[in-house]
Amino acid sequence: MKKIKNNTYISEGHITLGAYRIGPEVLLIDSGKSASYLQEEWIDLNTMNIRYLFNTHGHADHCAGNRFLVDNHHPIILAPCIEADYIEYPNLKDVYLFGLTPRSILKDKSIYAAPAPVDQRVCLNDTSTDIDGSSTTLSLSLDHKDCVFKIISLKGHSPNMMGIVTPDDIAFLGDVLLSERHLASAPLVYTYDIADHLNTLKQLRDFHANGFVLSHGGYTDDIHLLVASNINNILRASEIILDLITKYQPLTLDQLHAKLYHTMGLNEVLLTQQLHRRILMSHLLYLQEKNVLFIEATEGVVLLHTL
Repeated sequence: MKKIKNNTYISEGHITLGAYRIGPEVLLIDSGKSASYLQEEWIDLNTMNIRYLFNTHGHADHCAGNRFLVDNHHPIILAPCIEADYIEYPNLKDVYLFGLTPRSILKDKSIYAAPAPVDQRVCLNDTSTDIDGSSTTLSLSLDHKDCVFKIISLKGHSPNMMGIVTPDDIAFLGDVLLSERHLASAPLVYTYDIADHLNTLKQLRDFHANGFVLSHGGYTDDIHLLVASNINNILRASEIILDLITKYQPLTLDQLHAKLYHTMGLNEVLLTQQLHRRILMSHLLYLQEKNVLFIEATEGVVLLHTL
């Protein structure tokens, strides 16, 4: 456990977890990719009185330790609306990851977490496009002290991801930002909704806190350059996809995926191929909404054209 400021702590593993601690009582932020990972990151877990757990979103690397915590520590679990459904019913993620329930050959335990109940769903004002405008506060009691946490909308990477800002003004941002190192190894970053993700990133340019924690990148004092890098990564992928369609149109989805595979140097097995196809579809829908792409179905084949 590494202290960031006052009562705010982080773990320092591959996936950064968070904690806000007053005396023996703790709010954990995300629970990691497995029960064993959670226990390795918080080696003093058994000395903590874990009162609360906040999950930023429902991806397995952020909530796979939930079941262990429920069975052994009995915290009150809080999660964003929609994301809470994926935590309680993990197979629902098949619908938006694959559009179906994949056969066993596509199953990978790394993308599934054991089902766990969510005690409180956190819902924000969906009519505001401003991070501060759609935020809310949570007042939680730790060691008989009222602690106020700010909850912010970070949708895009997943349907309704949220961040949490501790009373020390340290913002935990889930997967909205990847570090430069992670971006360098991920030319095709997973995004559920490109438009939402870009809007969130642009809003983060004006978002201020005393420090920021990235689930894939750890702690940083400033995110402005990283926000620009993440925006550029997404826009670059959309630009490459559009350029390929423009050059070789009309293209089928399989033809475009194959050309993208070689252009970006993707490394794929069957599971990652399906995930890349899901990301590709997100970019295609974004380009269609920008009115630069035409998608048609003819004789059982989807064809892609530029406008």
